Amino acid sequence: MKKIWARVGMTYEMSEKQYAELSDAIKNEDDEKIKDILDHAHHYKNGETYLPAEADDNPNLVDDVDVYY
Repeated sequence: MKKIWARVGMTYEMSEKQYAELSDAIKNEDDEKIKDILDHAHHYKNGETYLPAEADDNPNLVDDVDVYY
């Protein structure tokens, strides 16, 4: 099985309470809390998404050229 690595543009929608909790978690560098909040927030892909050329797993044919989709 092969794998690739992508940067994915996402939007997260959350309540004011979740937003405040996320802000606190970021200030406190609480990675587990950040992940938990984002995992439970409504989210969807809608932004710039691409396969970075510098990722060794990606089959980009030209060096230093990202593949956008």
